[in-house]
Amino acid sequence: MRRSMAALGTGLAFALAFSASGPAQASTKPDGLIECYTDGAYGSLFWDGFKVGTTGEVNISLGLSDIASDGHHPEIRLVTEYYSGDKHYWPWRAYYDGSGSGYTWHTYAKDSDGMYEIGVQVANFEGNRLLNSKTCW
Repeated sequence: MRRSMAALGTGLAFALAFSASGPAQASTKPDGLIECYTDGAYGSLFWDGFKVGTTGEVNISLGLSDIASDGHHPEIRLVTEYYSGDKHYWPWRAYYDGSGSGYTWHTYAKDSDGMYEIGVQVANFEGNRLLNSKTCW
């Protein structure tokens, strides 16, 4: 079983509205979008190349925004599901720069066991303690 998640050198051809560079006109439209909210955090997942059961690379953009001045920090991660219904929770990505801003990670996911569903989990943390989260498919 081989799984990998690594940063792409060039990123995808679109940007989220809360990225540092502001809104951008996309030259290509991504295959899909999932938006997800939980107390204090907003996250989104754009993807290209996902098909049910794929074992190939799926280009993804994970966007995360801190939407509350609550002293906590948001985190986001990719969640995929196997044919069996078991879920693969990818590593968390954290944002610590405070409310009213966010960050976008451009990366890819590949799983030789196949991805049958793709989603995103958004959470609010205090240190390394999970306060709340929501998974959106």
